[in-house]
Amino acid sequence: MKLSDFSISRVQVFLQRRKTEDDVRTDVAILREWMKKQEHLPSDLIQDEFLEIQLLNNKFSIEKVKQKLEKYCTMKSLPHYKQYFEHIPTPSKEAVFYTPLPKLTNSFKRILLGRLFTNKNDYDLVKDVSGALPLREFLTRFDYNDGEILIFDHREITALHFLSSYRANVFADILELALGGFSARPYQIHIINKMTATVFHLIKPILPSKLLSKIYFHDDYTSLTKMVPPECLPKDYGGELESLEEILVKWDTIFEENKDLLRKYMDTKSNEELRLNGPTFIEMQGTFKQLNID
Repeated sequence: MKLSDFSISRVQVFLQRRKTEDDVRTDVAILREWMKKQEHLPSDLIQDEFLEIQLLNNKFSIEKVKQKLEKYCTMKSLPHYKQYFEHIPTPSKEAVFYTPLPKLTNSFKRILLGRLFTNKNDYDLVKDVSGALPLREFLTRFDYNDGEILIFDHREITALHFLSSYRANVFADILELALGGFSARPYQIHIINKMTATVFHLIKPILPSKLLSKIYFHDDYTSLTKMVPPECLPKDYGGELESLEEILVKWDTIFEENKDLLRKYMDTKSNEELRLNGPTFIEMQGTFKQLNID
């Protein structure tokens, strides 16, 4: 498995959105012209593939892509978010890693499976976020899909464990960074562990209503396979792919082989001294209630 595998369905995903190569090239050219006038944006570090995936994730709304590009680059330059961009994970050694599974569904959805391994390291929410963001850097440049199915396997976590690690401000940052900065587009969210539902009321008030409607709870993976195609799941989740641990090891290799490239991606941020109208977007911290979820 390599990063280029995640762009194999590029043309088919465009067609799913009724877009041709010419349509996409035209939109990218418009964005490039706009970026030339935004001296604070690191245009030389943003490839066409990044713009194409931003277009996909924002339903080819050029104005939304402009807003998301601003957020992506500007948030990373703010001191508040610096802590989330310092840790580069080794996927198989993390307490939790949101593993992109290699096979898209028939409707071109990408499945990300996050299992909490309490036997590895003490779980820390900040480390969780800072481990997920480097992966987002790869996905927003290589992964052509039509939305994501997120699976959170919390079978090893207790209510006490969850409550002791929960921090509302960090959770708000997760939403702002993933949905606002990286344009993640959740199609479904599946949580394995009914216990989580009992403490869900803690985070429910800060979740966008459209996101709430996409969340499903399961006792185990048996009911999960009724909603998620088994051919796209690991064999230890009732699926047909290799095990989650085997897939994680392949992600270890991807991170190791591309660590210099990843650092460059993580350093793709705005230069606020070059912004024509002076520093802006400081208000982005804590604006998660305004996020628009498709």
